[in-house]
Amino acid sequence: MLARGPHIQLIENRWGLTSLSDHLYADQGFLVWSLDNRGSWGRGHAWESKVFKNLGHYELEDQLAGVAYLKSLPYVDPARIGITGWSYGGYMTLYALTHAPEVFKCGAAGGSVTHWKFYDSIYTERYMRTPQENPEGYKAASPLEVADKLKAKVLLIHGAADDNVHMQNTLNFVEGLVKARTPFELYLQPGERHGFGSESVRLYLAQGMLGFFKQNL
Repeated sequence: MLARGPHIQLIENRWGLTSLSDHLYADQGFLVWSLDNRGSWGRGHAWESKVFKNLGHYELEDQLAGVAYLKSLPYVDPARIGITGWSYGGYMTLYALTHAPEVFKCGAAGGSVTHWKFYDSIYTERYMRTPQENPEGYKAASPLEVADKLKAKVLLIHGAADDNVHMQNTLNFVEGLVKARTPFELYLQPGERHGFGSESVRLYLAQGMLGFFKQNL
């Protein structure tokens, strides 16, 4: 499963939406699947604004409905479902792993927000308002608050020079997992920002993520 955030539309009736990594996983025998949950673009204001002040909750509801559909297919092994995403998709990966811990066998989360109090106000307050206005919403939307609920194998990825989603997000989540004595894998890339730009680094990351899913699914 591929996870994404609000205002993004991935599913369109046209060619050209798949990535090279999608083809790589499909070539290796994985079923690659994605769903536009509530909060995404292209289905009207009511659909998009449902996540207001409550990030994570309705997106996960929709993703789990998609998982139920996948499990109904004869060629899908319900015990071998993983999830991955980057940025907001990384946030949704960790939110899903901590709020639906029995569903996914493993997940890889890159450049992830782990608590919205750590992210920039121009984006966060558009959806969540301020922490003072919506304290319970911030708490409920945070994978960090329930890091001890994680059961699946997880790979955490972050660029050490990320000036968008600061590395404190992942490091705080690591601290939460350590306190819970939950094993995890961690890949920190020196010199890279929010989107890894170096060709050698991107190749290394692709090989590492593919190996992670082969080993854990």
